[in-house]
Amino acid sequence: MKKSLLSFIVVTMLLSASAAFAGLRQGAKELGLNITGGYTQNEGNSKSGDVGAQVSVGYFITEKIQVGCSVMDIYSGTKSPAGDATNFNMLNIAAQAKFYMPWERASAPFHSYIGPHAGFTSIYSDAGADGTTITGLALGAMVGFDLFVNEDVALNGEARYTHSELSGDFDSKSDDIRGLLGFKVFFGGK
Repeated sequence: MKKSLLSFIVVTMLLSASAAFAGLRQGAKELGLNITGGYTQNEGNSKSGDVGAQVSVGYFITEKIQVGCSVMDIYSGTKSPAGDATNFNMLNIAAQAKFYMPWERASAPFHSYIGPHAGFTSIYSDAGADGTTITGLALGAMVGFDLFVNEDVALNGEARYTHSELSGDFDSKSDDIRGLLGFKVFFGGK
């Protein structure tokens, strides 16, 4: 197993040394799809694990700066400190900016980034007779990487922190940490 993993890494490095990975180019557009898993601690100490999906789009205003937005849909089951079980569905729509590391060559297959995100969150819970809905603002930060498999397709990994302040049927604050894995396709650009 170790030999085949090492062989894969060496072959990938040799192939990428001769190929130009031009996904990071001014004017390029990006479409991404990720699966996500996370952990949330809500006000009142209820905790939840969740799974979901994210679709994102972006535009490179320079070779190293991207602006865009993402839509994330998450399903979660939660247990309160009293042991009550509740199911949640969360929708998050966020504007985001990614700043790719300036020391990484544009032609390299691996690129890392950091950035902020801010947006709108809506959570529906099946708690109560008719369920409950809360909405509000979400702010956070992300760190991630793109590993190009060819000029216009990259594997993506990301860690994301989000703080939300929500109100509606009740008020709530939450802190969310999640990981995302998926792929991106890049179009156009110089």
